[in-house]
Amino acid sequence: MLFFNEKLKITRAMNMNTKQVIMETPDIGSIWNTPYFKIQVIDKQDPKNIKPDGSYKRSGAVIYEYLTSPVGKIGHCKTIEGFYACWGR
Repeated sequence: MLFFNEKLKITRAMNMNTKQVIMETPDIGSIWNTPYFKIQVIDKQDPKNIKPDGSYKRSGAVIYEYLTSPVGKIGHCKTIEGFYACWGR
């Protein structure tokens, strides 16, 4: 016989194991909009993302350039999930 807390732990573990969400990295060059901003996904190696000393301006799972104010600013999201949470269609 399982106690209530043990049942709850088992149920949570089953839900965590059976629920898989696979997110793909957005395509380089794809354009994403919100009501306030428009961005274009760029490659981490894009010259726009490299400082004069050769280091990266931004790093993370997704690097993008603003196409609206602030035009040309380089942004990033550390995770793919974070990108879709902000920019998801």
